[in-house]
Amino acid sequence: MSVGGWVYWDKVPQVAIDRIEVVRGSGSDLYGADALGGVIQLLTMRPERPSVRALVEAGGLGTGRASVFGGGRARAVRYRAGGEWFSTDGYINVATTQEPGIAPRGPIDTKIGSSHRSGMASVGYQTSGGWRLDVNGGVLSENRQNGSPIVINNTASRQASVEGAGGVGGGLALAHVFGGTQGYDQTFSAVSPDRTTEDLNRLQHVPTRVVGIGVQWVRSFGRHTVLVGAEGKFIKGHTQETQLSRGRVLGASDNGGTQRTGSAFVQDTFLISDRLTVVAGAHGDGWHSESQNTPYSRTLGSFSPRTSFAYRLNGVVSIRGSVYGGFRAPTLNELYRGFRAGNTQTNPNEALLPERLKGGDGGVLMARGRLSARVTGFWNVLDDTITNITLSTTPQLITKQRANADHMRSAGLELESDVRLAASLSVGFTSAIVNARFKGDTSLRDNRVPQVPAYNIGVNIRFSHDAWTVSSQVRVTGAQFEDDLNLFALRRATVLDVFASRRLLGKVTAFVAVENLFDSRYDVGRTPILTTGLPRAVRAGVQVWLR
Repeated sequence: MSVGGWVYWDKVPQVAIDRIEVVRGSGSDLYGADALGGVIQLLTMRPERPSVRALVEAGGLGTGRASVFGGGRARAVRYRAGGEWFSTDGYINVATTQEPGIAPRGPIDTKIGSSHRSGMASVGYQTSGGWRLDVNGGVLSENRQNGSPIVINNTASRQASVEGAGGVGGGLALAHVFGGTQGYDQTFSAVSPDRTTEDLNRLQHVPTRVVGIGVQWVRSFGRHTVLVGAEGKFIKGHTQETQLSRGRVLGASDNGGTQRTGSAFVQDTFLISDRLTVVAGAHGDGWHSESQNTPYSRTLGSFSPRTSFAYRLNGVVSIRGSVYGGFRAPTLNELYRGFRAGNTQTNPNEALLPERLKGGDGGVLMARGRLSARVTGFWNVLDDTITNITLSTTPQLITKQRANADHMRSAGLELESDVRLAASLSVGFTSAIVNARFKGDTSLRDNRVPQVPAYNIGVNIRFSHDAWTVSSQVRVTGAQFEDDLNLFALRRATVLDVFASRRLLGKVTAFVAVENLFDSRYDVGRTPILTTGLPRAVRAGVQVWLR
């Protein structure tokens, strides 16, 4: 909903989450233009009887959380509500040692803390004929400290939606109307080379509002299941900015615009046989954007098809594959809002073109007894890749601008396996090897795409017996580059997390978790100031579920 298309996970109280669904690969054919690289969907609980969940936890780094959710059903009325409070003092993320010529951590560097408060409520009515109507609302207030006394950002958002569903034409129809507003405020500063002083140089206020509607209908016809739908969205946002120097106002600006998107989609799931399933779908998008201050106006369309199949060779091995297209329009944030991180200033660009994806993947799944394994290969080409292009570099300032960099090619391999060594003990392994580089007519040709590691490895061990659950996870992230010129490298990182819980009295669970158990120092940013990730953090708490 935001001007930048950012996802605020904190909007949903933690204990309200029922499950999380992950869709790999482009989902633009079904989920819309923003699903270019995949979909992560949080599904909240819908209690059928009175139920309450609560969580209280506290830990190091001044961290605390209280989360509560409750709901139920009284005859034809379903109700639910939840809220959460969270706060952490955080840690100082500027590294104590830096590259030659860059000052290490100084007196100006403070902790990167965060706090938020969120709330949600919903009431629904179920008719005797099977129709339902739900009214939903949510609020979020978030405050962040960004590593120095002056630099902060605050977010306040409100959203509401109405959803109806019921039987139409022998199938199930669903209609969804939503809207909301958001205010985002941020400050920026210039830090002295020795990191002893800072000067407030920019204030930003970014108001946004959005409204939208979506409809879909699904019905089975023999071996076919057909899904059709349409959606539309309008978003307006602008950046009100004040430039300062040593307490004096140098000037002010107000840049922004509007975006309208409309789309229609269709998908057919065809059970050709008991072993073979084929899914074919397409998503057509229309996008219109215009500036509030300049004559800039652009209207474009896109067609994003997808075809996939799954074939079960026998009771052990299955194969699957898909080819697809995708589309992502630039956000108003990319078009009209600039920002600064460290010594790097990034400017917007209202002339950006949408990104367009084409690609495919294929894999083999094996499941036998206590062992399951999956291997998937993929190949993607992203045309008109939106990235931050370096324009100039000086010891005091690196200037970048968002731009389309012809195209990016990504190819790789994903591996997953899980083995149950005993009834209560399992070991999981995941890995991804990725080669993502700029291609085409661009000065960045053959450079690696920033912030994409060459590989990831994860190993998870889980023990669950009676009232006890114990798990550990080690994550290894390969080296990557922070910038488009591949000058600033982020080194390989290895982090171990552990978790243990015990169920008490059947309705109460106590737990303790440690993130980064060995307090490993790992890189997360270089602008060119090197910043590091979360140090060892311990938290413990209690969760209660009454139903």
